[in-house]
Amino acid sequence: MSHFASASLGRLMVICVIALLFLPKYTFFHYAAWRCAPLVKSSRFARVILAIDRIDSLRESQFDSFVFDRKANWKRQFEDMIGVTFEGALETVILRFSANRFPYVETKKLHKSQKVLENQLCTVALHIYTNRELKAKILEYGADVEVLAPDSLRKEIAETLLRASAWYESI
Repeated sequence: MSHFASASLGRLMVICVIALLFLPKYTFFHYAAWRCAPLVKSSRFARVILAIDRIDSLRESQFDSFVFDRKANWKRQFEDMIGVTFEGALETVILRFSANRFPYVETKKLHKSQKVLENQLCTVALHIYTNRELKAKILEYGADVEVLAPDSLRKEIAETLLRASAWYESI
């Protein structure tokens, strides 16, 4: 797989080329796109998940055989997360929703680990990795959600919302 990215920094043009030779280990459909988890030799790319629709080109490798790792449990690996990004810590996330949004969140769960903590307070708990997809999902709810725990996630979401609100200061 090759991926090209460029950024212009004044007169300096930076071009980044990433080439990764991999053997597909696990293919799955997630967030409206097919994804592939590669079998790689390098620990640097051990947790890379590729969106198949973003692969620029493929070519046949020179490997004669493929050894499948039967010990890996890929379905289990993705159970504790929203999305496919391996980052953050596995934590209990507590969210409070507005009274108007709470019935929707109750019936369309954010994650299978979701448990209602308090109906009157419109709070739910998730046991989940605090990765970028979870943060994006929380931000989708805008003013209808408040992160109560963990404190690190609460602070990060608050900082993101403050940066976003700065775009609208002139209104």
